[in-house]
Amino acid sequence: MNYKARYNRIKDRVSSMSVTEKAEIVCGLRGPVAGEGAVSCRTQDEGEGLIKTSQTDIIYPSPSMLACSFDADTVRKSAASFGRRNRVAGRQLVIGPSAAVMRSVLDGRNSERFSEEPFLTGKMAAAFLNGLRDTGVEGCLTELGCAHSEERLYSADHIVDPDTFGELYLESFRIAVRDGEPSAVMLSPGKVNGRYIWLDSELLGRLRKETGFDGTVILPRHVPGDRISAMSAGADLLTGASRRDVRNIETAVRKNYLSRESLDNSAIRVSALMENFGDIPVITGDDIEAAMSTARNTARESMVLLKNEDGMLPLLSGEKIAVIGCAAEDAPRELPGLFSTPSPCGTSLLDGFRDCGTDFIYEQGYNTDGSTNPDLIARARDAVKEAGKGIVAIGLPEAVESEGYDRKDMKLPDGILRLIDFLITDGYPLACVVMTASPVNMPFEYGMKAILYCGYCGSAAGLAAADIITGRANPSGHLSFSWPVRASMTAPESSRVYSEGMATGHRARELGRDFEGYPFGYGMGYAPTEFLGARIDKHVIIGEHQRVDILFRVKNSGERAAAFVPQVYLRRGSSSIRKMVAFRKIYLLPGQIKNEHIEVEASDFMIRDPKTGDRVFCAGQYTLELAQYCADDGILDSFEMSVFPKEWNSVSPLEERTGMNSEVIRNAGRSDAVNTADRNRDEVTFREADRTMPGRTLNAELGSVLEETERLCHDEWEKAVTDLPIMTFNSMTDAAVDPARAARAARATVRKNTGGRWFGG
Repeated sequence: MNYKARYNRIKDRVSSMSVTEKAEIVCGLRGPVAGEGAVSCRTQDEGEGLIKTSQTDIIYPSPSMLACSFDADTVRKSAASFGRRNRVAGRQLVIGPSAAVMRSVLDGRNSERFSEEPFLTGKMAAAFLNGLRDTGVEGCLTELGCAHSEERLYSADHIVDPDTFGELYLESFRIAVRDGEPSAVMLSPGKVNGRYIWLDSELLGRLRKETGFDGTVILPRHVPGDRISAMSAGADLLTGASRRDVRNIETAVRKNYLSRESLDNSAIRVSALMENFGDIPVITGDDIEAAMSTARNTARESMVLLKNEDGMLPLLSGEKIAVIGCAAEDAPRELPGLFSTPSPCGTSLLDGFRDCGTDFIYEQGYNTDGSTNPDLIARARDAVKEAGKGIVAIGLPEAVESEGYDRKDMKLPDGILRLIDFLITDGYPLACVVMTASPVNMPFEYGMKAILYCGYCGSAAGLAAADIITGRANPSGHLSFSWPVRASMTAPESSRVYSEGMATGHRARELGRDFEGYPFGYGMGYAPTEFLGARIDKHVIIGEHQRVDILFRVKNSGERAAAFVPQVYLRRGSSSIRKMVAFRKIYLLPGQIKNEHIEVEASDFMIRDPKTGDRVFCAGQYTLELAQYCADDGILDSFEMSVFPKEWNSVSPLEERTGMNSEVIRNAGRSDAVNTADRNRDEVTFREADRTMPGRTLNAELGSVLEETERLCHDEWEKAVTDLPIMTFNSMTDAAVDPARAARAARATVRKNTGGRWFGG
C-alpha cells in the first residue's frame, strides 16, 4: 500500500504530538484492536498490548490446507468469512497470514504456512489479504525473515546466503506485497547471519527494498534485546508493550539514545496504519450457519485424494463401512498442542457420516497417545470383517506434533502401525484418512486401496471428509508441499545452517536427491480428465509488461464433475530447477470439453541481481512446462522460448560470455538457429548489457526478425483459438511423438493404472 500520498498530512499531525503521545502510538496503546492467527478469531485480553488472543466457535482450514485448494477465489472467500467474524468481535487487524515458505516437513509450524513454493505461497497470502479487506479488516503478513524451526525460536541464528534468502525466502513476500498490499508486516523471531532482524538497519532496509513494502513493520512479541534499538533500526510497532516501554522511550529521546526522527518515522507509519481503519462499526447478527457453510466448502476444495485403487471411493449408496481409529471421533482442533482447544461447533468424521446417512460401525482401534492393545485390535478386525471394508482414520498425538516444537521424524506411533498391519493382513479393502499437519511415513500404503489427506481443516473437517468419501463432493485438492517417504529426501540437514541453498521441497529432487512419494502439486479426482493438446501464443518475450498465454484443451471423460488444475513451471537454460509461475483450477461437467488458457507474467522471467538486490530481466533460453504436478511424469507439454528485451546492445564482451552473437540474433526466429550449448546465455541481464555496450542499440535486423516472429505466432494463436487440434499421446503418429514426451506419457499412464502408488521422480 502506498503511504507517500498521505505522508505530509500525517507528518503534520504527528509533529504536533508530544513525545508521550508518539510513544503510545508506537507501543500499540493507541492502535486498532487486533486478533492473532489466520485460522480462528481467538481473543484473550492481555493488558494494553496490541495483540489479543482467544478461542472462537468456528475454526477455518489451516493455511497449508487452504493452499492445497490451488484456488485463489476459494482462499479469498474463506478469508472474507474469517474477516467478517473478526468484525463481529470488533477487531480491525489480523496478525496473519504467514508468507514464509515451508523448509522442512518436520517443522512444527508448517500448518501456519501455505506452501514450500514461493509463488503459490505469495499468491495465496495475497488472496487471503484481499479477502480480509473485502470485509473491512486488514491483514499483517508474518514471519518476514527466517523462522523455520521451533528450536530456540527467539534466539536461533539462521545462517543463509544472500541469493537463497532473496530468491526463496523473500520471494513469497514480494509476491504477497505486490498482489495483496498488506498494511503491516511482522518480522520473524531469531537471528539472520548473526544479527536479530529488528536490530539490523541494513537488513531491514533490504527487506523493504526487495519486497517493495512501505508500510508498518511490527516487532514480534517477547523478543529479547533492546526495543529502543529496534526502533532506531527501523521497527515501527512494538507489540506487547506497556506503560513502562512508553517511559523508556521518553527517557531515550531525552538522553539522545533514540533520535526524534526515528520516533517520528515510526509514529507516522503506525498512524498511517491506523488511518486504514478509522471507526469501523461492529457487525451485529453473527451468522454461524453461513460461516460453517463456508468452512465446509473450503475444506472440500482443499482435501487431497492421494490414491484410489479399484474404485474404493466414493462409497456406494447404502454401503456399510467400518470406521476405525480414535481420530474419527475427535473434535477438530485449530492447531496441535499450543492452541489445542476443540472447536465448540466442530464436527468429527463420525458426525459427517451421520450427516450423510452412512451405515457404519465404529471401533476405537488405538488410544489418543497412539498406543493400542490386543482387545482394541481384535474388536477393530471384527468390525471390518462384519462390514466387508473399512476406513482407518489416523493422526498424531499432541506430544509428537505441535506448534511448540519440531517433529523428530515422519514416523507414526507404533500402535497405529501395528493395528493397520493386522487389518491389512485380513485382506479386506481399506481406505486411510490422514489427519496430520504435515506428511507422515506410510509403510502400509501398498495395502490401502485409497488414501485421503485431510490435514487440519477446521470445524467442518468431519463433514467435508464424509462428503468426499460418500461422493457428495468430488476431491479436487492438490498437495502444496512434497510428500516424501523419508524426511531426508527434502528436509535440510541442519535447522539453523541453510547449507542446502535452494534444495528444499521439490527443488531438492531436481538438484540430485532421490525422491519417492507424492510430488508437489499432486492430487486425484473421481472423474478422469484428458489433456488434448496445448499451444503457446508467444515464443519471444519483449519487455516485462507482457504476458505469455498458453492455450490448451481438456476433457472430462468421466461421469462425474471434475476439476483440472494446470500448473506452469519455468526452467532457465539447462537448469533442472523448476519454478512455479502460474496455476488455475478449472471445473468440468461430465463429458465436457473446454478450451482454456493460463497466463504467465513476463516479469516472472526476471531474476534477482545478487549485487543490488534489484529484479532484472534475464535474457536467454527458457522452457515453460504445462504440468499436472511437479515431476517428470506430470509434465503435459513443454515450450522452448527465447527471451529478448525491446532494445538490445551488442559488443564482443557480452558475446564472449553469453554466446548472444550476431549470428544467434540473426536466426532468433528460425528453426535452424545456431545452438551454442557451451555458452551460458541465460545468465546475462540487461543491466550488464547497458554497462558493457553503452549507446549501441540492436540493429534493425533483429527488430524485423522479432516482428516477423510475433506475426507468425499471432496468426498461429488465432487459428488455434478456433481450430485447436485434438492431440493425445495415443492418437499421434510415431513420427510426431517426441521421445521425452512419450516417456512422460508412458509413466503417467502407468501411475494412473496403478491407482497412485509410490513412485520415483
